[in-house]
Amino acid sequence: MKINYLVSAMVSFAMLPYLTGCIADEPLNKECDILSAYVHVQDPDAFFFNASDSVVRLTSTENEVIFKMQPNINLVEQLHTLAPVFDITQGATILPPSGQPQDFTQGPILYTVTSEDGQWSRQYKVSVKVDHEVRKFDFENPYLVPRSKTFFYDWVEFDANGDSLKIWASGNPGYSLTNGTSPASDFPTFSSDDGFEGKCARLVTRSTGILGAMFDMPIAAGNLFIGRFDLTNALMNALTSTLFGRPVGYKPIRLEGYYKYQPGPLENKIDKPDSPMLPADVADEGSIYSVFFANRDDDGNEVFLDGTNVMTSERIVALAVADVQTADQWTKFSVDFDYRADVDPDVLKNRGYSLAVVFSSSTNGDYFVGSVGSELWVDNVRIVTEDDEE
Repeated sequence: MKINYLVSAMVSFAMLPYLTGCIADEPLNKECDILSAYVHVQDPDAFFFNASDSVVRLTSTENEVIFKMQPNINLVEQLHTLAPVFDITQGATILPPSGQPQDFTQGPILYTVTSEDGQWSRQYKVSVKVDHEVRKFDFENPYLVPRSKTFFYDWVEFDANGDSLKIWASGNPGYSLTNGTSPASDFPTFSSDDGFEGKCARLVTRSTGILGAMFDMPIAAGNLFIGRFDLTNALMNALTSTLFGRPVGYKPIRLEGYYKYQPGPLENKIDKPDSPMLPADVADEGSIYSVFFANRDDDGNEVFLDGTNVMTSERIVALAVADVQTADQWTKFSVDFDYRADVDPDVLKNRGYSLAVVFSSSTNGDYFVGSVGSELWVDNVRIVTEDDEE
C-alpha cells in the first residue's frame, strides 16, 4: 500500500477530550449526518446496474447522495415521484421529510439535516444520474473545499454529457484537522498550473511537525486515488480509511500518463526499523499504480479495497504498476495490466468490477517512511481499454 495514514491516529488522540466531553455534558446529540439513503423503484434490476445500488452509504466527509441509474430512457418517468428514505444520526431531523416523493427530473434536491439539539445543520444534494464513465483524467477541474480555518484541493471530472463526477479522494481532509491554518498549497495534495498540459495534480511529502513526532508519525505523503476517504473510520482504524475503487463497465489493458518525480533530500529521509524501508543511502521513491477488482460480496453489496489489502486481496483481477524514476521533465509512463483471473462479461456488463488509480509521493508513506520534500506531479492519465485497441 502506498497511502500515508498519519493524520488518523493523531486526530483520534487530539479529539478524544472533546468527544468524551460531549458524552458527559451534552444530553442532546449534536450530529446531523445522513448515514445512508434508499429509493424504491419498480424494477431495480433494470433501473440500476445492481439492485443493491438502490442504497447509498455515505462517509462523514461526503455531502452528496447520487443514485446511479442505467441509461434507459424508459425509466425516466419514475424520476418524477421517487421518494428517498434516509437513515440519519440519532435524534436529527431532515427536510424535506424522509420518504416524501420528489421530482428528480429537474436536477438535485437539497436536503437539510438538523441535529437533535437544534444547534447544528448540514445540507446534502441528492440526485439521480445516468452513470457515465470517464477514462481520461487531466486534473483541469480542481476546486477548494472549506475546512475549519483553511481550504484544501479536490477534483472533479466531467463525462461526455457534461455532468461532474466526484471520483478522486486524498488524505487532505484528515491533514486539515491537524494543520488547520495551512494554505491549500501547503497540503500534501494540491493543484498546480504547471502541468504537462494546463493544470496537474502535485503531491508532496510533508513534515507533520511536533505533533507527528510525538506519535512517531513524522511525515504525510501526498496521495491521490480513485475512491473515497472515510474520515470517521480513520479515527479508529487508519488502514481502512481509504476506500479504493469505482465501478466500471470496461476491461482495462493499459495505464498511461505523464509524471515528474523528485525525491526529497537524503538528510530528510525518515526510516523506521520495523517498517519496509530502502537502504539508508537510497533516495525516496514515488508510486503510480492501478487495481482492477471484483466489487460485490456474496450478498451483492458493493465492496471496496482499502489500505490492508489493495495490493494483496483475492478479489484483484489485474494490476498495473508503473516504474517511477527521478525525472525533472515530464516523462511518459505506459504499463500493461497484468491479469490474474479471467473477466466475466456478464459481471462486467453489470459493473461488477471496480478500478482504482493511486498516486503517492512516498511509496512507503503508509509506514511513515519517506523523505520530506519528495514530489510527484501527474497529468494526462489515461485508461486504455480493449475497445480503444480495436
